[in-house]
Amino acid sequence: MTSEKYFSKWVREAGRGHLTALLAWGSLLLYGIITAAQLRFKSDYFFFGMGSGELLRICAGLGAVISFLEFFYLLQPKKLDFYYSLPVRKSTVFWSRYVHGLMHVFIPLCLVITACGLYESSFDIDFLPCAAGYTGRSILTFAGVFLIFYHVGILLLTVCGNVLPAVLGYVLCLFYGHILVGYALTPWAANYFRTYYRIPTFEKLDIMLAPFSLARELTGSNLFDKFEVFAYVPSGSVILAASEWIILPLLLFAAAQKKRKTERVGKLFAIPLAERAAECLLTFLAGVWSGIFLTELTGLTDRSPGAAGAAGIAAGIAAVAAVHFLLELGAGCGIGQKPGFLRGGIFRRKWQLAAECAAVVFTGMAFLAGASAFDSYLPKEGQVEKIGVSIDGIGMSNESYRQIRMGGERYETVLQLERYLLADEGKTAAAAWIKSLAEKNRLTEMPSTHAVICFHMKNGGEIYRLYPVYEEELAAFAAVYETEEYKRAAYPVADNEFAGDARFSWTDGVTENLMKLEKHEKEALLDACREDISDMKMDSLKETLLLGTVEIDSDRAMLPGSIPVYPCFTRTCSLLEQYGAPIDRTLADYFVRSVSVSTEKENVWGKRSSEYVDDPEEVEQWKQKAVPKSFDLQPLFYPLDYSKEIQAEVEDETTNSIIHVNCYSREE
Repeated sequence: MTSEKYFSKWVREAGRGHLTALLAWGSLLLYGIITAAQLRFKSDYFFFGMGSGELLRICAGLGAVISFLEFFYLLQPKKLDFYYSLPVRKSTVFWSRYVHGLMHVFIPLCLVITACGLYESSFDIDFLPCAAGYTGRSILTFAGVFLIFYHVGILLLTVCGNVLPAVLGYVLCLFYGHILVGYALTPWAANYFRTYYRIPTFEKLDIMLAPFSLARELTGSNLFDKFEVFAYVPSGSVILAASEWIILPLLLFAAAQKKRKTERVGKLFAIPLAERAAECLLTFLAGVWSGIFLTELTGLTDRSPGAAGAAGIAAGIAAVAAVHFLLELGAGCGIGQKPGFLRGGIFRRKWQLAAECAAVVFTGMAFLAGASAFDSYLPKEGQVEKIGVSIDGIGMSNESYRQIRMGGERYETVLQLERYLLADEGKTAAAAWIKSLAEKNRLTEMPSTHAVICFHMKNGGEIYRLYPVYEEELAAFAAVYETEEYKRAAYPVADNEFAGDARFSWTDGVTENLMKLEKHEKEALLDACREDISDMKMDSLKETLLLGTVEIDSDRAMLPGSIPVYPCFTRTCSLLEQYGAPIDRTLADYFVRSVSVSTEKENVWGKRSSEYVDDPEEVEQWKQKAVPKSFDLQPLFYPLDYSKEIQAEVEDETTNSIIHVNCYSREE
């Protein structure tokens, strides 16, 4: 009982400055007031708990700042001498400040989140059923965010001897994992694995090893949908990683505060073991980053992976030795020594240096030796639940295709991997086709395009591969393209049950013509589209452009909204003609007043010349070659002249209006 009173006295003593209380209570209460004022009007996309980026930043910031406010005394020799001269144990002072910091964050955090939860429950019917669960999870997750940043700060202040290494060490802890995975290990994989596209394990590590990214996953701050946020529960791996970020620093600073000696205050590190750990982490990062930097600089991986790997490892070893030497000098080793201090400095911890070099060598050898296994690996068909397929240049615009070839676009690829997800006969055909891709090794030939594959495993994992596709394999892709499953994904047609109240129209890339159809006519048109798509061959895409599209609009949720129509769709074309759709009309049949032609200059990237043409004869020539950009859906099979962009000024006689149509030119 006496010890409890004694401890509570020191907790009150820790709060005499009131700065921690003012900062924590002030920021959280201000957040609560502002949030409550906005919830009434923005409850569909504004969240007081999980999903709130503002509260995430507040809790992370409080964790960092309060750790320094509460434990900055560890870097002040006079204050330490005063505390330790009193009849009190070091641990009592330490843990009283720890509890003081927790108390002034947890109490207002619980009050603010609970109050906001009760307030939103009073007017938001959607929130009411999940109010208790959402509020409780919000308190736990944001308390966890605070603890992550709080414990990291305490650990750095405990093991460091002055403020500079403490601040730099804190920054290192926040960004080390992201730099290591994102800027060292991932480039190693991208350079040595020829079929590399993504490695989900690295992406998860990037999140788990970066506290702020982990905090975003923990609190759902990267979500925006209201109901998704209300029901969000962090995954087990995220909870486990957050727990490790909380518990491991706690155990480390609990042990470090016992061994910390006052006479080491003022040096870089108060705990010698922490100095060694920091050296190992920094030298390893410098080694693997320098290795991949030299590899990318020389560009040897395509021609000679072995030579590139050897050069990268050698550069890594040199970087490890250099950084190790500099850190030893910075820590005071060798300063003021005799003329042989340089040799003594670098070899002061010979076994540590050897271990650091060995770690870099092992990392480089692992990527170099594992490249063949990575590139040749194919999961067994029985292990695969679904296969996602995306081929650059098929089913996309030239803009997307061009950006993919330049390496600056992945959004379209992600959409295609979700769209062309094959699980039945398409999966079987795709597996056989992918096997033929993996067996090819034509390093000297230029591929026609590339294919991105995503294997969705039955155990929940995902495996990505990027393969070059040559003419032979592109022709063989017809076996996949012409399966019913792939065609349903490429050309989805709405069910007949939606036809009754839907509005059907025909568009030729210039104007849209509403078709007044009865229900049975709409159903017949949809059936004809399905039959034509079923009979469609991949080679037909190389012969001609589409004629236009059937646009379907409905007040009810329905997909798709557009069905492309090719000349080979004989049944569909016959019905459209019966229904009065002008399927033979093209841009050349309209009255074009003028055209603006933008031409890409040869040998000058990004520079274009513009020309305005209004001479009737020249306009006639240009409109015969112009193709609306909306028709450019197969740049790989039916390429156009993308060096010329045409804007046609079309006069629509039916509405007496001017339409500007963006076009490409046909190849001459």
